Amino acid sequence: MRHFLKKIFNKEDGNIIIIFAFSIVVLTGFIGLAVDLGMIYMKRNELENLCQMVKADKLDNADMIRYADNPGATSYNVLSENLSRNNFNGTLTLYFQEYESADNSRKIRTKAVLETRQDCYFLRLFGIRDVGLHADTSGEEVYGDSQNEGISRIWRPAANATTYNGSYKGSAPGSYTFVPGDKPSKW
Repeated sequence: MRHFLKKIFNKEDGNIIIIFAFSIVVLTGFIGLAVDLGMIYMKRNELENLCQMVKADKLDNADMIRYADNPGATSYNVLSENLSRNNFNGTLTLYFQEYESADNSRKIRTKAVLETRQDCYFLRLFGIRDVGLHADTSGEEVYGDSQNEGISRIWRPAANATTYNGSYKGSAPGSYTFVPGDKPSKW
């Protein structure tokens, strides 16, 4: 093998052109792969930033959500409207769970999952047209004081929590599919 390589590199009968052409192909492949991976990484960072915005939106609109007749749908609508204003064109899935309690408190747990696809350019040569990406954020809020055994001062919707606990999934503000009782595999 060593003798063969020496023979190739010692002869200068046009071998350098073949080596140069091969190295250009390899270099172009690495550049194409770097561009696709860079685009995927940027889109993933964009999703992470949107998740941070979702978390902040839940805090900014906490009173509107807390006093809504259907807090799950209200949460979904607030988040999807804000995501569309920030040019998010993927799918939002909001898992909403309010725990039943007889005491003077309300415990609400949410998880927002953002999903989108990133087009690939170089990877299309290998049959990969796009890559699916997702990011999620979750939170838990407790309202009231479970230690105070007096008259309940916590406002609750008239409907039972089981009527709005579940997942809300959609890709446009105001339009969603509700699956009652649906929970994520991991909070």
